[in-house]
Amino acid sequence: FTVKLLTGEDIPQMDSAMLEGMKRLITGTDENAPAKELVDPYVKVEFAGNDLESSFIEGCFDPIWNELLILHGDFPSIAENLILKLYDNDDFAVDDLIATKLLKMSDISQSSVDTGAGFQPMFGPAY
Repeated sequence: FTVKLLTGEDIPQMDSAMLEGMKRLITGTDENAPAKELVDPYVKVEFAGNDLESSFIEGCFDPIWNELLILHGDFPSIAENLILKLYDNDDFAVDDLIATKLLKMSDISQSSVDTGAGFQPMFGPAY
């Protein structure tokens, strides 16, 4: 199935000013240049043993991805949880985990034909 990743808002800065100074030394950036926004966000999607990552957007607190992430596998799945993790991409260190959101498939599936939202629940075998 497909996960449509649109935007993010007000992502917190994860790198310290000290790290920015180190990056300026390594890259040779002028120390009088305006400070770079150090959030390089990307999203990792986990579902039923499949992992996908979006592209990362360099130096942005309000990223716009507009990406479709396609999870391959059997659907309906026995898995109940879709996990979204927001990371800050780091070139010189381990990527920083900013946030995690767990979505239960039963919460976002259509519970009533009258609402017209979501999708019909299809968990488990149908005989």
